[in-house]
Amino acid sequence: MAKRRLNKKVALIGSVVFLVVVLGAILVILRLSRDPEEFIRDAEAALLAKDYKEAAHSFQQAYRRAKTDSFREEILFKLVDVYLETKEWPLVLGCWNEIIRVNPNNGGARFNRLKYYYILADSGNPGYWQQVREQASEFLEVAERADLLMENTAEWDVFETEEKGAGQQRLGPYLYLLRGRAALEMAGMGAVTDSDQSLAQAVDDLKKVQEFEPNNIDTYWHLAQAIVTKGEILASRGSFEERDKATEQAIALLEQAVEIADTDPRAHINLLAMKLTSTAGSRAPLLKEKFRSLEPEYSSLADKFGSSAEVFAAISRFYSIYSVYSGALLAPKNLDTAVDAAEEAIRLDEENVTYAINAANLHYQRFSVYGQEPEFYKAIEIAKNALTLPDAQDTLGPRHWANMHNRLQLYVFLAHCYIEQILEPCQIRTESETKVWLTDAEQAVHEIEQIRGSGEDPLVVKWRGMLELAKGNRETAIRKLYAAYEQWKAVKPPQPPWPPDPEFAQLSYTLAKVFKNTSEVGVVNEFLTSALNAGVGGIKPEALLDYVEVLLRFSPDRNIIKSIIKNINDFEEYFGPNRRSQELRIKAYIRIGTEEFVETEEGRVKFRSEVEKHEEGLAKTGFEAAAEALANRPKDDPDTIKLSLVLAKARIRQLGWKIARGQLEEKRGDIFQETKPREEQTAAQPIRQSVLLEAWSPGKATADRAKFCGTGFGR
Repeated sequence: MAKRRLNKKVALIGSVVFLVVVLGAILVILRLSRDPEEFIRDAEAALLAKDYKEAAHSFQQAYRRAKTDSFREEILFKLVDVYLETKEWPLVLGCWNEIIRVNPNNGGARFNRLKYYYILADSGNPGYWQQVREQASEFLEVAERADLLMENTAEWDVFETEEKGAGQQRLGPYLYLLRGRAALEMAGMGAVTDSDQSLAQAVDDLKKVQEFEPNNIDTYWHLAQAIVTKGEILASRGSFEERDKATEQAIALLEQAVEIADTDPRAHINLLAMKLTSTAGSRAPLLKEKFRSLEPEYSSLADKFGSSAEVFAAISRFYSIYSVYSGALLAPKNLDTAVDAAEEAIRLDEENVTYAINAANLHYQRFSVYGQEPEFYKAIEIAKNALTLPDAQDTLGPRHWANMHNRLQLYVFLAHCYIEQILEPCQIRTESETKVWLTDAEQAVHEIEQIRGSGEDPLVVKWRGMLELAKGNRETAIRKLYAAYEQWKAVKPPQPPWPPDPEFAQLSYTLAKVFKNTSEVGVVNEFLTSALNAGVGGIKPEALLDYVEVLLRFSPDRNIIKSIIKNINDFEEYFGPNRRSQELRIKAYIRIGTEEFVETEEGRVKFRSEVEKHEEGLAKTGFEAAAEALANRPKDDPDTIKLSLVLAKARIRQLGWKIARGQLEEKRGDIFQETKPREEQTAAQPIRQSVLLEAWSPGKATADRAKFCGTGFGR
């Protein structure tokens, strides 16, 4: 009986399971047989409820049941809208690719896919220019076959129309512009096998854009860039005059753009930017003259386009560069003008993170160069606020890299400010205040690590080392900083000067200061040289004087003396004389000693033997020049007294060498007059040579040591 009851239970359970399976199969069959329109209605209902996951699932089900390609296209575009809401960009790209597979002539999908990669490339990802070029070429063929060249791109555009070349324009010129731009960028980077051919294609495409849109300002700018790039390539092959010719042609072309679009501020900005670029490489007197000639043109921009943030950003860039080369009298005024223009640009475009970064750097420059302490705190405030702007957020999509680059710049800037105030505070701070600075520095360095990702990245290694230095862990800090320095130096061009590199400049200067008061003079010289080549002098002008101090520790070679006085002259010309520069100049004069020299109008030094013509009394000895400089200082000043003692000792030492030389000459005469055996004369020879060496080359050992350390002063 029990067995029979058990069999009944098993049969009952089996029947229930069978019914469940059958019902499930029926439901699946019914669901599979549903009209795709029903899934679309479900998806639209989910969209109203903002249930994007369910909406995407329903659209996918509808797509699987769609019977025609046109219906599939329609559903895929609906899926694109859903994925744009959820910022799932890989899925958006997948939908566009599928649309193009289903219908190769679909202009909307092709346009948005191309623009996605164009934004990536234009945001600082040069590896994507190849994709832009290939997709633009393929799209041009499709557009010509499908008669799409005159279509308005704004009807398809799912992006904000902020990029150059975007907005209300026709497809044909847009595609030629992008393909020409891609060919130009790849030629400039050397990313093609035939740069000439790539440049030729760029010029052809850009000229076609001009045929479609004669007033397109971007076309003129890119054509000018193509001309300049061609000149640079020819100059690299030995035709140096082609570089100047190319610059003149580019300026003439941009002048045409101004005539065509006089009311567009970008046309004026582009022309002045090209003129400003043409000043690069000019000697100091000519450079100042060029800046003076450009100043009225930049000033007139503000009068003509007073509501343009771009104009004030351009004015700020001009005056910030001009301040570096305008000399001690005008530099502070020009830097103030640059700051004012930067703040006006921010006022006109409050959400532009690039303007904020520029303003923060300029405020810091006023603090660093001129010691204006409130500017330091203003710079930090601007940088912190900039981190809240839209273009500094960690968002997905084609602008992700550009946003992360902006965040990186801001956190690097803040880390530099925080750690500098720990190592070299501008005011006395309590231990608790220093801990706050250190906490902020740790957070900034952590953010840098998160953005860069790799712990082996030289930037990450550098900031870890800087943080260790701030914590007082000197040995650990030096290992990390030097490891980063070696990685950075390995990718630098073989010959300086290098393009400005603030990060490498700061790293090199930090290492120089770490070893400053040690016996590693050659190492300090290398770090200072790297820092100056990377542009540290514009932000930390005292680095020039640090370099002078290092040179003064070597032998008084003429080339070293010239370099010393040239660096002092440069410092005083651009930043004005100060106590330290004046004292170093006196020490340099003392090193010249009794030798006569002339300082030229260009601030260079020529020793008497190098001066072909000079008026009587124009040349003077180093001791005389030092005495004159000391006479103009307060006599009771402790440093004046010290320098006077140094001068007196140098004169005594020089007199001692003169006496020793006279005695040696007398001994030499006596020896030649004596008729001693040859063996005795030979035995005495090494002694006379060693005494003569000590008398005439007291710095030879130091000079040899300098050469061994790789200072390269003889170059």
